[in-house]
Amino acid sequence: LYHTQEHQGQREVAAYVRSHGSQVDLAFAAALGELDAVRGFLKPNGSLDALAYSCHRQPNDRMENPSDKDVISEAFVWSCFNNRQETAAFLVEQGADLHATPAIGGRGSVTALHRVCLSGWAEMAEWLLSIGADADRKDDKWNSPPASWAAAMGHTKTVKVFADRGQIDREDAIRAAENGGHQDVVDLLRR
Repeated sequence: LYHTQEHQGQREVAAYVRSHGSQVDLAFAAALGELDAVRGFLKPNGSLDALAYSCHRQPNDRMENPSDKDVISEAFVWSCFNNRQETAAFLVEQGADLHATPAIGGRGSVTALHRVCLSGWAEMAEWLLSIGADADRKDDKWNSPPASWAAAMGHTKTVKVFADRGQIDREDAIRAAENGGHQDVVDLLRR
């Protein structure tokens, strides 16, 4: 079910499954933006309920003996990836790591900001940058910073967020946009 939330066009499937009684853990609730459910996983002493991290995951997505902070940080990444800023902000208040790299889909070293850029959530990217997300952090597969992910996908508005803030490796982003066939992004970055 997590992978149904991973792509913008499939979030409705996850919401449908949830509306028909699917159990959720913290990450699933965060991805759906169910802030009350997210809050429900926190015990009065600040620790997480045992059901906050469940077995819904594929084997390559599972963390071995995660700490509460690991679980909260993973949920933060899912909330960002699904453009749920209110939920993401709550999870930051609970100690989520802005630079966490949970192995979603078996891919590590990919931050919330990378995933937001992949999806083209410009306002979420702006918010993450405003609270200190690292615009220069590179993933370990393509060795690219988040803005280059947005450029490769042709997300002009998201690329513009980085360019306007002066937080972009223009040459790397231009290469990514050219490889993706996104001339509008190339033109934006050459201005």
